[in-house]
Amino acid sequence: ASAVASKDSVLWSLDRDTLLAFMSQGLEEKGANIKEPQSCMLPPEVFVISDSTGESAVSAVRKAMAQFSHCDGWEMCNIVTYRFVNSKKEIQHIAQQAQRTGAIVVFTLVDPKDKQMLQEEAESRNISLVDLYGPLIDTFESAFGTKISGTPGRKQPVDEDYMDVMDCIEYTRKMDDGSDPSK
Repeated sequence: ASAVASKDSVLWSLDRDTLLAFMSQGLEEKGANIKEPQSCMLPPEVFVISDSTGESAVSAVRKAMAQFSHCDGWEMCNIVTYRFVNSKKEIQHIAQQAQRTGAIVVFTLVDPKDKQMLQEEAESRNISLVDLYGPLIDTFESAFGTKISGTPGRKQPVDEDYMDVMDCIEYTRKMDDGSDPSK
């Protein structure tokens, strides 16, 4: 069976710019809103301060920043991570840098003394400060009827089960390189 067109047709070959211009024209004619990047006041830097690795906080900051993708240059906002912060000297140094650069500071410190010190430094230096886990921890403390341990990060216990898993991973890595498919 063969197909026969009942009307004449035209095959167009368009480059990307022509296609986008054509599509924009059609949307404008229909009164559609074409969003251009907005000029927004984004901070030059976001400092993430953690008493552990800070990876979960950085991930949260990136996800929040993505909500500003309509702003021109949003992806240029620099995220600076300060890991394993646990001294007055480190907190003061970071606060000085944040003040100097106009950075927003996001923190996940759980030690009450370090947290209080950072809050005081931020207030005295007029730094925008965000306690990422504080409200969540406060809610959990209330719900659980107890205070947090104040121990930073989650440490993986190195016991016999953990070492068995590491042995399995190492064996798999060695044997699954494709060089000897018989193993």
